[in-house]
Amino acid sequence: MSRILLAGFVVVAVWLLVISYWRISMHMPSTTDVVMYLVLTPVIFLLSVVMLKKLGAGLIAISGSANAGIAPSANVNPASEAESENTGRGWTLSVVAGSAITRLGYTADELMNALADKQPNFELDAQLVDQHGYPLLTARVDDLHEAETYEQFEQWLLAKGLPSAPWEQADKRALTLVQAVFMELVQTLLSFPQLSELLSDSEINDPNRALPTINVVAIFPKRWLDQQRQDVAVWLATHIAQLGWPADKFLIHPYSYLSNSDPLTLIDQVNVEVNQKSLSGLYVFMATQSFMGEQAYAELQSERNAQGANGKVSFIPGEAAAGVVVADTLWAQKLGVEPLVRMHRIAQRKRDKSADAAGKIKPDVLMHSITDALVNAQIIAEQIGAVSADTDARASRIGELYEALSEVMPDMDLHARCFKMEAGCGAVGKVAGLLTLLAARQLVVADKQPVLCVSNNDEYERIAWVVDSGQITPDSAGSAKH
Repeated sequence: MSRILLAGFVVVAVWLLVISYWRISMHMPSTTDVVMYLVLTPVIFLLSVVMLKKLGAGLIAISGSANAGIAPSANVNPASEAESENTGRGWTLSVVAGSAITRLGYTADELMNALADKQPNFELDAQLVDQHGYPLLTARVDDLHEAETYEQFEQWLLAKGLPSAPWEQADKRALTLVQAVFMELVQTLLSFPQLSELLSDSEINDPNRALPTINVVAIFPKRWLDQQRQDVAVWLATHIAQLGWPADKFLIHPYSYLSNSDPLTLIDQVNVEVNQKSLSGLYVFMATQSFMGEQAYAELQSERNAQGANGKVSFIPGEAAAGVVVADTLWAQKLGVEPLVRMHRIAQRKRDKSADAAGKIKPDVLMHSITDALVNAQIIAEQIGAVSADTDARASRIGELYEALSEVMPDMDLHARCFKMEAGCGAVGKVAGLLTLLAARQLVVADKQPVLCVSNNDEYERIAWVVDSGQITPDSAGSAKH
């Protein structure tokens, strides 16, 4: 009925328009005019409407099929679509070892014990002063013998015939920190009986008893030159060779030569590579940073002030190094690591507006990253036992973190169960991300509960991921409330 009414309306409308035109122009229509304008014109118009409608429906159908990635006549399987969308979100890497040096201690245990006290207790530093000559509050690592380490490095450069350039104090300290962390990680690996046996039987030509390849990814201070990165990476490689590890089973990953890489995204990329290509091996991720030098401190101060809305941002310069060893599930099981701590895929989103701009920071982007991370780990917020974050002492970052966590997990005791790395260790650059992961590993080993990790120090990037043991105890959901 509606089509008949539409056709009648079109015919009447055309007739009225044509007759009105004839009257206004005082035109006496001929028989040809009557047939053409009162008969053919309405018919042609109605046919055009019908053809356009059919053509539009066809285009919509084709477009919808193309967006779905299937032919127009194919049958859609909702289950297969969901599976395709979630491919890779459940991939994990096992965190089999870790090491850290911060102003809070030389071990991960000391780091966690100090953070649990919630008292940073930063001290005035007579060796680092401001532009007026007054001592600064710093997060300096005590008893660091950088002069000895740098002398060893210089002697190695000389023996290799490599050029040597003067290093600032902060760079020497960063070098010393990363060497200490690397040596502890290597010695931890060699302490596994399985690796020790394989190393002693390395001459046996048995693929089932082959040593794994150790891939090293080192994140150095972004102010370092490419030549510095390369020299230090090769120098570190000589340390493991001296312990008897075969040179063909040690690889400096190309990621080590990138100037401003984020260790979390690099670990996630390795997670994808390992699972997509069924790779097997051990990966050592390290980062080092020191701002305990005039030039390094001045560069950080200039960078922070440029980001601040009012042109000046207060911060505590610090120094630290941290490292973790991650492995595919097969090698983690071979090493007999218990509990088997897993790092899930990261969830990463980007803010439209800088978090350092004027005005209140909305937590929406961070909340979305957190909920995405929970989906990746296939757990709910109530199962999270603690939170490990790279967050520093800026009110904007702490406010954003607490507001987001309060929305996603309102029952969490944030004062007791939220650990903020840079708030306790000072500004340590990219090391904060690895400290966050390392702290989460310690918490999972101690409490046997999943830990949510958060990174919100950057101006724009908001990252979250989950670390767990794959064994969620029945009381996990309730213990975080107490």
